[in-house]
Amino acid sequence: MKRRELLRGALAAGLTGEALTALTDTHTSFDQTLATHPADLSDLEAAAESYGYHGQAPARVLADLVTDFADIRPLLGIPQPVATRVRLCPAAGQMAGMTAIVLHDLGSRREARARFSTAAHAAGESGGRHCTHGCWPARRWRG
Repeated sequence: MKRRELLRGALAAGLTGEALTALTDTHTSFDQTLATHPADLSDLEAAAESYGYHGQAPARVLADLVTDFADIRPLLGIPQPVATRVRLCPAAGQMAGMTAIVLHDLGSRREARARFSTAAHAAGESGGRHCTHGCWPARRWRG
């Protein structure tokens, strides 16, 4: 409500710098809420496809996975076009599945089960049964 009043007052006074700034901020905020940029989405998909830790320290891979996975979370929390969401969910699922594998290998089986469950949920959201590499199941994992 305050934003509306501020904008109305600024516009009533003419298209001043303050009014234009308010219009620009509103427009930018709306654009960011509508959709993820295709380049960002492609980067996240590429990151999801690239994970593996043969020859790498599992803790380092886990840290990278958690960082990339955290980048996807806010994108799924805002309205997205269906085509974008269908691309985000498999990327999230692949990262959750790989996180589960690393956690399992580190002996954190309870945490691994939770991540496999997240991966399965993401598969259901995207309509798929598994990632392109078969690394995460669409059914509940029982490790």
